[in-house]
Amino acid sequence: MDETLRRITKGRTLREYWCAEFAEPLGLEVWIGLPPERVQEPASIFPAKNSPPKGDPFYVAFLTPSSLTARAFASPRGLHSVAAMNAPEARAASFGAFGGVGTARGLAKFYAMLAQGGTLGERRWFEPSTLDWMTTTLTQGPDRVLLLETAFSAGFMRDPLDATGRKMRTNFGPSVKAFGHPGAGGSHAFADPENRVSFAFVMNQMEPGVLPGPKALRLIDALYNTLGEVER
Repeated sequence: MDETLRRITKGRTLREYWCAEFAEPLGLEVWIGLPPERVQEPASIFPAKNSPPKGDPFYVAFLTPSSLTARAFASPRGLHSVAAMNAPEARAASFGAFGGVGTARGLAKFYAMLAQGGTLGERRWFEPSTLDWMTTTLTQGPDRVLLLETAFSAGFMRDPLDATGRKMRTNFGPSVKAFGHPGAGGSHAFADPENRVSFAFVMNQMEPGVLPGPKALRLIDALYNTLGEVER
């Protein structure tokens, strides 16, 4: 992604593009590569304390060097542990895959803009046709890396649907229009255009698993229970 942007924008990095086009105009405390003067501010990240469920297919594959899962998550050089992300040089690097550093409030504000049709305040950030790409599942099926059913729109993850159109999971709440993306260790954020709400959860104590964990899911349930009470 970084290289694609450099070619399209005549040399701007992913960090520079994100800051200029979204983070600074929207006032988001979210960076893809922290400014050097802020690398000491974030809380330290800690690896999961609990072991993953015994026999979990993902972790069995993750610990098998020859598997597609292990190769997809491997870092041939450089970062080899969770603790390595606490190093100032890692926090400042423009890593598209795992370089996002920010607050839950900042993530929620970005997704709030998407949940409100791509607008915030007096400015439109995305046209409706672009939002359609975000809310429309473009691919769904058995994921050979995560080893479960996944669904993706343009740039975002969605809950997969069964043959009747019902959600197989509710990681993004009950709405079939919702989209977003989980992060490593249990962090999670998404937009729900149908209900015009956004959600974000971040943590520094990681949990095992590749999808949102119990903490995030309890908060999502509480959010929609509150919405239901307001509607009543």
